[in-house]
Amino acid sequence: MKNLASLNNQITILSINQQLDGGDNFFMSFSRFCGQEIYEPLIELNTVDNILFNQVIIENNILKQNIYQSIVYASKCNNMTINNSYFKYNINSDGIVGSLYVVNCFYIQIQNSTFKQNASLRLKGGAISIQNSIHIAEVYILNYAFIQNSPKFSTVGAIYLQNSNLIIENSNITSTSVLIGGGIYYQQVIPDFILELSKSGKSNNNQIKNNYARFYVSNIGPTIRKIDKDLKNVQIPKGSVKLLSDREIDIQEFKSGNKIIFEKIELLDEENNPIKMSNINQTEFQFFCSDVSNIFSLYLCRYLGIRQIRKYR
Repeated sequence: MKNLASLNNQITILSINQQLDGGDNFFMSFSRFCGQEIYEPLIELNTVDNILFNQVIIENNILKQNIYQSIVYASKCNNMTINNSYFKYNINSDGIVGSLYVVNCFYIQIQNSTFKQNASLRLKGGAISIQNSIHIAEVYILNYAFIQNSPKFSTVGAIYLQNSNLIIENSNITSTSVLIGGGIYYQQVIPDFILELSKSGKSNNNQIKNNYARFYVSNIGPTIRKIDKDLKNVQIPKGSVKLLSDREIDIQEFKSGNKIIFEKIELLDEENNPIKMSNINQTEFQFFCSDVSNIFSLYLCRYLGIRQIRKYR
């Protein structure tokens, strides 16, 4: 498909559902889709072997009342390539991710393209969500820009990965703004580029910075990584003895039923920044997506539970 254009319509442009044996290809180039207000994906591709978007512009589209899909939705495909394309100013009012949602695909390559100011208003994801349930997806991102993708009440500004490996080079992820996970948020599999960055410090010419998360994980990271404790100000029972080292505390003469009270405990994310639970406004909490609500219910209970530790012998 070549040289397609659709402006200010209210219809799905394309939906392909192949048989389970696949064997088909989908190629789109030099096309532009702008100003659509839709209730089903603008483009939906299911069980297609090879997908290519080349020099495609998808901008200023709104998907409404669809909690399962996004502006562009692909599932059970072998290879997907996006080249020299632009996804800008797209909004998913009720579903996952603002522009591109890929499910159970094997290989995804995105190069020389830009995602800018895409947002999901209610569920996770600003720009891209790649989720696999069984096989690990292999994702390659080269010469890419993710700018100001900012889902207001949810997680993940730029890239969300579930059971997916990622190699990223010569790319910029900047100026996203979310509640949790501003830049890259991953689950189940630690991406290769994270392992390489942690071992050798090699960034592969990526600029992943100046992203903002209101609560935690501004640039890269999946979750809370460790607990930071102020050991110097630990309160111990009368008659007990406290011995301190750099990172450990030894409490002696401790009896059954006694309490140890930690005055300051912080939960730290992967970037060693503390979770900012004091910033939670109860009025707006009702608007947070279910992911954020569940995360805070879990960590708030843990946080309150470890503030006071009772040890029995």
